Amino acid sequence: MTERLARAVAALEPEGGSVLLLGEPGSGKGRLAEEAAYELERRIDGGVKIFLLPAPSLDEQWDEEVFENWFIAQLGVEPCEERQVRGPAATSAASKRVLEAVLAESAGLAPVIVAPSVDRYPVRTGALLASMVRSGRIRLIATARYLSGAAEQISRHPRMQRLSIGPLSRLEANTMLTQLLGCEQIEFSTLHRWYAITNGYAHSLTVLALALDRRGLLERERGMIWEKTRDFGAIPEEFLTYLGEACTAEELETLETIAVGEPITEAVLLEKLTPAHLRALQAMGLIVPREREGGEVAITTSHELLASSLKSRMGADRRRKISSELYTALRHGFDKQDELRKPNRLFRLVSLGLEAGRLLPIEWLVAALDDPGFESDPETKLAIARAITRHPDVHPARLAEAAIGIYHTARLLGDRRAVDEAMEVIGELLDPGTRQALPVPLRIRLQIELATHLTLDREQYDEAFETIEQLKRLEYEPGSAADEMVRCAYPLFYARTGQLRKAAEAAPAPDEQGRMELEWVRSQARLVSSLTLSQQGRFSEAFEIADRTRTFAALGGRVERFVGDQLTLAMFISRWSSGSLLAASDILEQVQTRSLSLLQNTGFVEGSSAILAVGQGRWRDAALHAERAVARFGQRDPFGMLAIFNSVLAYAQAALGERTESRRSIFASETARPGTGQVLRGIVRILTLEARHWNGEADVVEQANRTIAWARREELPFIELRAMQVLASVQGGLDSARLMRAREISARIDEPMGSALLGFIEEVNAGESAWDAPSARILTDLGVWLPLPHTPLLSAREREIALHAALGYSSKWIAERFFLSTRTVETHLRHVFTKLGVTGRDELRSYLRGGKLSA
Repeated sequence: MTERLARAVAALEPEGGSVLLLGEPGSGKGRLAEEAAYELERRIDGGVKIFLLPAPSLDEQWDEEVFENWFIAQLGVEPCEERQVRGPAATSAASKRVLEAVLAESAGLAPVIVAPSVDRYPVRTGALLASMVRSGRIRLIATARYLSGAAEQISRHPRMQRLSIGPLSRLEANTMLTQLLGCEQIEFSTLHRWYAITNGYAHSLTVLALALDRRGLLERERGMIWEKTRDFGAIPEEFLTYLGEACTAEELETLETIAVGEPITEAVLLEKLTPAHLRALQAMGLIVPREREGGEVAITTSHELLASSLKSRMGADRRRKISSELYTALRHGFDKQDELRKPNRLFRLVSLGLEAGRLLPIEWLVAALDDPGFESDPETKLAIARAITRHPDVHPARLAEAAIGIYHTARLLGDRRAVDEAMEVIGELLDPGTRQALPVPLRIRLQIELATHLTLDREQYDEAFETIEQLKRLEYEPGSAADEMVRCAYPLFYARTGQLRKAAEAAPAPDEQGRMELEWVRSQARLVSSLTLSQQGRFSEAFEIADRTRTFAALGGRVERFVGDQLTLAMFISRWSSGSLLAASDILEQVQTRSLSLLQNTGFVEGSSAILAVGQGRWRDAALHAERAVARFGQRDPFGMLAIFNSVLAYAQAALGERTESRRSIFASETARPGTGQVLRGIVRILTLEARHWNGEADVVEQANRTIAWARREELPFIELRAMQVLASVQGGLDSARLMRAREISARIDEPMGSALLGFIEEVNAGESAWDAPSARILTDLGVWLPLPHTPLLSAREREIALHAALGYSSKWIAERFFLSTRTVETHLRHVFTKLGVTGRDELRSYLRGGKLSA
């Protein structure tokens, strides 16, 4: 039950309790009213009788007589002569007549009246309703947009509680949609997009989800639903039909103008809108006034989906015409430079000017490129950068900045044509005949971008390294930002190509700090350091450097803010690697509630959710999220992250007993693209090694030895010790040389992970079975799991619960971990006992201890 439903039901449960739900059109107050009535039906002993009144239309007012006539028609109440008389006495008589009829129809059940849109009832009808509420013999659930008319009348009574119903929270939206679509989960990226474009309005969410489902644009797998396409081409036709039926042609033109020009705050634009049309559109809930920073009030469409519907129906020519008119009005209405210094004004002028196809002043475009308002709109940012490169007044320095902006944004969007366009401009700027006109720091930046392109897009590593080496021939001041750019180019190259030891050696030392200008330059190298430190077992340092650098990056330019999003991922990895799963979960939750375009639009959230679920032993959820992350990054992988998410998927599939699928995912994870994901190569190796262990592969020992040797070469003690733990589990111990090495490197790994891994190895070496080792339970709390024997009789959920039960976790704890009831967990356990032929947890543990992992 959602929080809003619980509040409504709590107000209604006492005898005679009533509630008035106040909210905007589309907020879901009508649905909530009916849900509350049906929830009461389940809760109240003896049952209830529900009376659902129809909502008055916009041009209809339910006066006292019309209200009573409805009950006469429904219940057969005999009309009385005094019905034609006005005044308190007549109202009292009518109230008594309706109340008696309602009670008679209820036949001993508790009557519940659901009355929508009571603010469109006149005060006189409100008095009739209020009289019925005062009797204490009915429960009234009323809805209203405004506290006026009958809504104000009935709300005076102490039995009537008022609840404000705003848009759904993200959690409430997820709950509603999973019930509506009959699934267990909505993919995060899909839910985030739907929520953003509907502003959480229940009606719009419902129409959008059902329309996409009807048109076959939703995919389903393992109980999860996601959207096939993420563009706005799939606008539900219900919205277009509704707009055509609800609005006059003139009102629709006004609404289109608002959709193109929103947010409309300027007097010169408001003067172009007809007040009568604005009132009508606001009454229908199609436009809303919103207060902005500084107290400024803006007129906007009620949600982005509505604006998208309008833009899709009006066509490009109509949009261009409106944009041109608005742009002309705005430009003539401003006081030149004073107004253009305001970011919001600049943002709107540039957006409208680009849409209208105008040649904008170069100063506007350059200023807009640095405007953080475009961070969440990469398509517009790309259009601005392109407009700069094609501008007749652009000089080389501005051209260089724009080309760099095109390259970064185009890579994020997967726009290969724009990437090539950017590199063509960069190549021309680096031509010997042109580059002398550029300042040295800008030449260095361009050459680093060229090296990045050669590394990430062309995979021409020798040419990329030579491009970086050429930077040493330039003249720049030691200790300057230019010097730091050259220095940091090396760890980035090494990291993106999987040379982790070299990357760590070349990166600035964790405790090295300089002035803010230098820290901004170092931000990407710090990202490399943090991810590498996590794999070395220096988890606290990894977290601190990522957290500190993210704070600095938030104060920097757009490139640094972009890196700041990736640093959030580094903070998550440090907590997860250390076994601090609750802290990792908190970081992920923060990401989900913030508007980080990189993390939310590229699959990072789904991938991080999968990584967390692996540590928590929720392998079904891990597989769900990993499959979505692999699908997202399979379409576009600007950071080389596909390998890490394939390795997570391989592990989850192996834990679920899907051995064939797991082997395919292991193979896919071994083909890695250059990029940030290469820095996580140690984690990829461990996850695929453990997947092989779960699968019972014949080459686990060989693969463990390879991983140990690789981790030692790359100086990653945590990865090396994790591989030793797998080897000890498979072999029943380590030889003396390996055991000595394990003791040595465990001291370099932060507690409690280092001692827990070593403790397990020592216990197995002393003759304990892996399942009997006391440290095994400690490791599971830290996210390191022992494999189950091959048990094809068990379902995916049963495998998860069986392992947790065998490790000593209570049914209550398991229920909380998997969001199940304790009764459901006990039912699953009974099925496990029956299928495996055991009688309880002790025998289950013995079964798993003695089970053999067949290859």
